[in-house]
Amino acid sequence: PPRRTLDIQTASFDVPAGEERYLCWTETLTEDIVVDRFDYAARPVIHHLLVSRSLIPVEDGLAEGDVLFRPTWAPLFIAGSGDAALEAPPGAGYHLPAGTQLVTQLHLLNTTSATVSDAATVTMREHEPGEDERIGIFSFGTTDIDIPANATSQVENDCTVDKGVEIFAWLPHMHYLGTSITLEVGMSSDSMQEAYRLDPWDFD
Repeated sequence: PPRRTLDIQTASFDVPAGEERYLCWTETLTEDIVVDRFDYAARPVIHHLLVSRSLIPVEDGLAEGDVLFRPTWAPLFIAGSGDAALEAPPGAGYHLPAGTQLVTQLHLLNTTSATVSDAATVTMREHEPGEDERIGIFSFGTTDIDIPANATSQVENDCTVDKGVEIFAWLPHMHYLGTSITLEVGMSSDSMQEAYRLDPWDFD
């Protein structure tokens, strides 16, 4: 039979013409759930969204955001400007007990000439009962980017993971100036092998 799903549904928000906003939607779970899939249908005004578990109590509802990311957020799901889905490997899931506060951060960008009113929905699927592995997120990258006018450049970032992990998905992210992106993995800097390439890069 179809498995149960639970929607994270934000309140409606407005984005004036030509403006950018950061909003956070917080809601508290009323029951235990183990999630093995997230689904998101893109909205034109949403540049990206981030669903996290709050590590400290916060007020439920919609609030203006003042930072890109808080250290008190434990990320669960990230989506860019397009449709997105994340499914855990068999036997793995995100454990979310009753009382967990989920924060959905919205980066909103209205490039039109009229105010846009919208809302966001992320659907979580409950995983099948049984033994399961817990899932987390690593975030890596760099903001140390210096490209002279009318020039091209290459930016590299190295991330060393200090414990055994199984990586099953990743979300590459650049903006419109990016032209290609690759991911290499290995046990040392001398044994790196290409695991992913998107060339040409397409932000959309």
